[in-house]
Amino acid sequence: TTIEGALKKMEEMIPKWISCMDRLPDPYVSCIVAYIDICGYSQLSVGFLKEDVTDWYCRWSEKIITGVTHWMPFPEPPKYEE
Repeated sequence: TTIEGALKKMEEMIPKWISCMDRLPDPYVSCIVAYIDICGYSQLSVGFLKEDVTDWYCRWSEKIITGVTHWMPFPEPPKYEE
């Protein structure tokens, strides 16, 4: 039906978590990252990879984020009418 088609289209627009084992984003592209901190807690941050693609960096502090398991692209920004 039309409603099912619309729901499927909306679902496809929602960003999904991507395992770092499956794929990595392009260097310097900010994304949401999920990681396990040194105390074993799940955390979220905004991070990016540099060209060496071995370490994740926090977008705000540029400190290394360890334990990143998944990442997600940001959704499209809202559209503003002028």
